[in-house]
Amino acid sequence: MDFLVAVFSAVIGAFLAGLVGFFSARHIRKDETESHKNILYIEIEDIAKDSKVVMEMLYDAYCLSFCANKFGREDYATYILLPAPVHGYYLQEMSIVCFPQLTFEQRKGLKALAFNLEEQEQMINNMRSHRPFSSITLGNMISTIRTLGVIYHNATLLAEHKERYKIDNYSPEQMNQRTKLSHKFEFNDFPTIMDKGVVVN
Repeated sequence: MDFLVAVFSAVIGAFLAGLVGFFSARHIRKDETESHKNILYIEIEDIAKDSKVVMEMLYDAYCLSFCANKFGREDYATYILLPAPVHGYYLQEMSIVCFPQLTFEQRKGLKALAFNLEEQEQMINNMRSHRPFSSITLGNMISTIRTLGVIYHNATLLAEHKERYKIDNYSPEQMNQRTKLSHKFEFNDFPTIMDKGVVVN
C-alpha cells in the first residue's frame, strides 16, 4: 500500500512539475515576444523622428539650391548640406522575430516602410555623389522629400497605433499635401527661406 502511495505521489509530483515548467516556459516566451515588439516599436519611433530631421535638412538644401539657380548665386551652394539617409538598423531583424505576432495590416505597413527606407537611401546617396550640390535637380530633391514624408507618416502611425494600425491608403497627391501642410513646405513658388538666415539681394 505504501509503495502504491509513493508511486502515485511521484507521478502526481512529476505531472505538476511538468505543468509548472510548461506554463513557466510559456510565460517566458510571452515576455520575450513583448520585449521584441517593444524594441520594434522603439525602432519605428526613431525612424519617424530621424525622417523628420532629414526631411527638414533636405528642404533647407532645396531652398538654397532654388536660390542658387534662380538668382545665379553660386555662393549659396557653399551652404548646401545634404543629410545622411535614414536607417532602420534593427527594423528587419525585429520585424522577422515579431512577424507571426503582428496583424496583417502591421505586416503590410512594415513592408511598405522597409521599401521606402531603401528607396530614400538610394535617392539621398545618389544626390550626395553630385558635385557641386547645386547641380542636383530640384525635382530630385522634391521627390526625396516626398518619400521621406511617406516614411514619416507611416512610421508615426505604426508606432502610435500598434495593433490598431491600419495602412494609410492616401494617394501620392494626398500624401504630398499632408507632408507640405504638416511641415509647412512649399515647392510651387519662391520658397520662404528668410527664417533660415538666407537673404536674397
